Amino acid sequence: MKNNYVMYVCCFNSIEEKINYINYFNKQKKKYKREFFDEFGFKSLERFLKSGKIVLEKFYDVNGRLIIEKIYDEIETTDLAYITLYEN
Repeated sequence: MKNNYVMYVCCFNSIEEKINYINYFNKQKKKYKREFFDEFGFKSLERFLKSGKIVLEKFYDVNGRLIIEKIYDEIETTDLAYITLYEN
């Protein structure tokens, strides 16, 4: 089971131990998701990857509600396919 990541956590700094982001890995040891947190500990963004490229981003408000969803073209990560705005 050596080097079998499920996830790892990166903090803003080692003194305060506030989470900056969490990376998630699949069984093939490929990163498939990263969750970002703000300085107050609220999850602000989920980023989903496929073959190392961004395919989906979900933005959240401080209450954990989805507010914006960005879906990218799977061929080119820089090409935004569409955005969905959610009303709360």
